[in-house]
Amino acid sequence: MYFVDYIVDTEASKVSARGTATFTWKATNQSWDEVFTYVLGFDGDRKVKSYEVWADTGAAHLASQRKLK
Repeated sequence: MYFVDYIVDTEASKVSARGTATFTWKATNQSWDEVFTYVLGFDGDRKVKSYEVWADTGAAHLASQRKLK
């Protein structure tokens, strides 16, 4: 897993980081390359209040069913 860039939005108190990785569904041994985004939201005390992962859930589902091509 590698993070290739990030953006800090001080007005919205959020940080967004884009990463790339190759994932493998161990039960089926099917792998896929993916670009994903993490978005962290912070409160006034700089504590994480939200954590979002934006990724390709379809690829994970297909890998779990041995249907990736």
